[in-house]
Amino acid sequence: MDPADLAVLLSAEGFAGHTTLTGDMCTWTRSWNWRGFPCPVDAGRLRFDPAGHLIEDGVHSDYREEWQAAPGGTWTAMSAASADAKGLLIANDTHFLLGLGQSDAHAWPDLIAALKDGTATAGDARASFASVYVMGHWQGADGVAELSTQPFCEGKPVLQRDQATARLTLPDFDGRAQEYLLRLSPLPA
Repeated sequence: MDPADLAVLLSAEGFAGHTTLTGDMCTWTRSWNWRGFPCPVDAGRLRFDPAGHLIEDGVHSDYREEWQAAPGGTWTAMSAASADAKGLLIANDTHFLLGLGQSDAHAWPDLIAALKDGTATAGDARASFASVYVMGHWQGADGVAELSTQPFCEGKPVLQRDQATARLTLPDFDGRAQEYLLRLSPLPA
């Protein structure tokens, strides 16, 4: 892909970790982050607007997000690990969220600008695409990607799971299909 197109893909967000809610202050502790770890603490104030939508306003950054309710049912969170990446698989009977990457990923604060202005090449972005974040639904035993930091897998089966493992199939940076065996285990209480 053209470096400017990669810059657009890198503008997406993806992370996995745990959340702490104290009053109306929500803090996200990012154990894995697609573009490295943010400098300020990732925190937002939560409120419901008159229509009942959950609104998050940034505390350390200027942003506003509208949250949507996830499909119902009981969600289960599992740690997921392959030979070279770790993350979380959160799933219920109909949907799943997967965040998988290197926990020591470096931040690339200037990479997007460098790709846009031509001072970085596509090869400079390769490491940024070693992580993946996918939201999808189950179609039988297959997990079909709806949204992903790797958009070329959207609409396609990417995940097959059983009790202790899952098989993830994604395109690598060069577009070749790669298969990863993920070991699943319950998260500590």
